[in-house]
Amino acid sequence: TKESWRYYGLPHTDSHKADADYTPRQALAVSSNIALAKIVAQNYDAASFIDKVKQMGLCDNIDYIIPGAQQPRLRHPNKGDKATIAKMAYGYSVELSPLHILMFYNGIANNGKLITPLFVNEIRKNGEVVETFQSSVVREHMCSDAALRVIKDGLHDVVWDNTLGTASQSVGKINAQSDIVKIAGKTGTAQILQKKGERSIYSNKRHRISFVGYFPEENPKYSCICVIYSPKPGTSNGSGVCCGGAVREIAEKIMIQEGEYVIENGEKVLVLNK
Repeated sequence: TKESWRYYGLPHTDSHKADADYTPRQALAVSSNIALAKIVAQNYDAASFIDKVKQMGLCDNIDYIIPGAQQPRLRHPNKGDKATIAKMAYGYSVELSPLHILMFYNGIANNGKLITPLFVNEIRKNGEVVETFQSSVVREHMCSDAALRVIKDGLHDVVWDNTLGTASQSVGKINAQSDIVKIAGKTGTAQILQKKGERSIYSNKRHRISFVGYFPEENPKYSCICVIYSPKPGTSNGSGVCCGGAVREIAEKIMIQEGEYVIENGEKVLVLNK
């Protein structure tokens, strides 16, 4: 059952209670559109919110060394337009490629240090190095340590809080939880914009689902994103199961290849190879 909360004339729909009193950490874990919209609307005006987003490097154009790579697009609402920033709190009026989103979450795993992705270390010709490439630092500190702690705790709960977490076992599915490696991350579900006559509208029947996160959570080495565009009706169990489950399988295979099992205090523990 969908609930709705109206703000400046615009409805915000949710599968959670509209009047639920979630903390920022809980809002992330349960993926509450309404709670996130309220947090932003109550604490920012349009200008200060956009400034904060820019300070994190989320809007920076990045040289991916890939021709045609999409750069971030961010709507700049008029001064006082709290209705738009409330929608932006959970991903609307914003266009980010999966690669850009992954870079951002990699920065969270990297204790706030945001760096550009690196696809090629060097180019060689006839055995000689012609050109080398290095990652560049986009932001040394994306946000304060206190804010980063709240975000990390929320991303942990997404997977491991079986009451709130959208990628936990809260719906009776395995989702992103693993016995081999701890994963932290975030589910995502967005309606797809479609043409309808002269207008473009968001369809409530077609969605883009995703999960993005990092592992091992206690000492991150990898970040990963899975995006599924418009899964067929009846074949999807949501972003936590489909996308979270895909990332879990990738993480498990990587960790198994990198490490070995040992018995510690009567329990099987995966020890990574150095």
